[in-house]
Amino acid sequence: MKYKAHLVFLLTLLVIGGCKSVEKATAYLDKKGALPKICADRYPPKESVIERTTLRIDTLVRDVADSVECPPTVAGKPPIKVPCPPAKDIIKIQTVERTVTVENTARIDHLTRSLDAISRGFAKVQAENAILASKAKKRGWLLAAIATTFVVFFLLKIRGKFPI
Repeated sequence: MKYKAHLVFLLTLLVIGGCKSVEKATAYLDKKGALPKICADRYPPKESVIERTTLRIDTLVRDVADSVECPPTVAGKPPIKVPCPPAKDIIKIQTVERTVTVENTARIDHLTRSLDAISRGFAKVQAENAILASKAKKRGWLLAAIATTFVVFFLLKIRGKFPI
């Protein structure tokens, strides 16, 4: 009998001592180097790329003081200089903006689970609130009936029509 009690105690100690908590399991996996791989496999990052192309066209007018000499029509007169129209340069600039966003899927999963737990708790509280509200309504009528009864008995006693 004595050995049986020691055996039960030893087995209970082994069962309780052999349980691993989440912290112990995380520390063990982290020490072995397996935790990053498990997390990367379970929660891969999701990348989304947004490209936006803009084309800007500018016209640059250069005022160059340039002129062209025309051949003389009359001998002995100086040549006539005709000014040139201003030069126009068209500049086209194309800009490409690339935005890369990376989703933290582990954080999204954690927040989604937290939101679900909060929603379930909120639904439970709303159900309890509805039950308590119906009970309060019934109790309100009961309190009103008791108060009315006391008032009626009090008035009857004051007038002397109540035998007690």
